[in-house]
Amino acid sequence: MDALQSQGWRNYYYGNGLKQDYVQAVKWYQKAAEQNLARAQLALGNCYHYGNGLEKDYVQAVKWYQKAAEQNLAQAQLALGNCYYYGRGVSYDYSRAEKWRSIAAEQTLPPSLTITGNQHEHLQRVEHGLAEALDLYCKYEATTQTSLGISYYYGFSGLRKDYRSAVKCFQKAAAEGNPTATNNLGICYAYGQGVDQNITEARNLFFRAAAMNDPSAQTNLGLCYYFGHGFDQDVIAAVECFQKAADQNDPAAMTNLGICYANGQGVKQNFTEAFCLFRKAAVKNDPTAQTNLGICYASGQGVEQNFTEAAECFRKSIVQQLSTDQSNLGNCSGQGQELQKHYAVALKFLERPDV
Repeated sequence: MDALQSQGWRNYYYGNGLKQDYVQAVKWYQKAAEQNLARAQLALGNCYHYGNGLEKDYVQAVKWYQKAAEQNLAQAQLALGNCYYYGRGVSYDYSRAEKWRSIAAEQTLPPSLTITGNQHEHLQRVEHGLAEALDLYCKYEATTQTSLGISYYYGFSGLRKDYRSAVKCFQKAAAEGNPTATNNLGICYAYGQGVDQNITEARNLFFRAAAMNDPSAQTNLGLCYYFGHGFDQDVIAAVECFQKAADQNDPAAMTNLGICYANGQGVKQNFTEAFCLFRKAAVKNDPTAQTNLGICYASGQGVEQNFTEAAECFRKSIVQQLSTDQSNLGNCSGQGQELQKHYAVALKFLERPDV
């Protein structure tokens, strides 16, 4: 493998010393991935996932994430879990999503600093230049910093919860253009976690990540528009953001979009559409969606009235609220304004023995 090949797979992608060229980067990622190098498989999966250098293809992204995940690469395991969670390239499967996320979280060392035996054998077969490039790639690759930041944020992987350290990791990855890290950094600024609270900076970060088609960032940007955080309040722009994220099966976005339809905010009021959106998000275990879906059943708004279904939705919501994470800023409101007046009546049916 010549010198150009040895530096190509990273330098073409990031434009380090060469003109940025995703197509050429994909060419070298493909060669290395076919040699079963886990980090190249992850990188190739990312190219398919985000459409960098080739046509976006979630099925192919999952294929390469799976290969890298089976080699115990935490970033690939996390990416694979997210594909199952959002139903990208595979059917939605919450249990598999949690399985792969948990496996990634249980790794006690930053995965970028270790090379599996199988990878080491491959490194011995190539020239020193590629080994050096791979070493740099392992240490500084943006998704690694993102995973490490998440571990610090939640206290995963044997690490103490440390928002300041999480912010440092997210900043490094965001500087490399990683959309998940950029969104997570926005969350930290929005809540003042590890940094001084700065809604304007949070908004700017959400805007950047949303432009990279990150669904959580699109949802958060929509909430900024909805509430007027860092912008003049603009519910039409909020709806546009929620729609983009909902099209990517983001449950929080579907819930917020459903609330807008229920309230007639930024769109023509449509309870049937609101019900459909709440139902899709509820299947993905969004607690606010489950609550709103229960209200729809109890009130007969958008669906035939069914108090048994309403009670079941409320029960599921209570369970989910005990285990929610914080990948976005929340939701537009607890319930749609038109649905809210039915909430107290609906809750009474939880006490009925026949439901």
